[in-house]
Amino acid sequence: MSGWIVSANDLAAGTVVYCTAGGWSGDIGDAAVAADRDAAKKLLAASQPAVRDNRVVGPYLVEVELCRGGPSPLRLREQLRHRGPSVAQAKG
Repeated sequence: MSGWIVSANDLAAGTVVYCTAGGWSGDIGDAAVAADRDAAKKLLAASQPAVRDNRVVGPYLVEVELCRGGPSPLRLREQLRHRGPSVAQAKG
């Protein structure tokens, strides 16, 4: 089964965040999931006040597969954004 979530970047922290029923979270498992395209468009529209309030930037729809552990992004780009950098970062 698939659905859609809304992803954006938190302007204060610079991290990836997901739209939830009550705000934004860095945990994809907290994301509000839309079951169809119409619900997804409404979810995206509901994210716009956070843009106007300069809390997030660039919200957009992400197609996900619904798994036991929560939503899992279908596209590689979103999988990388969810997991973080794909290379080890230098310490120092």
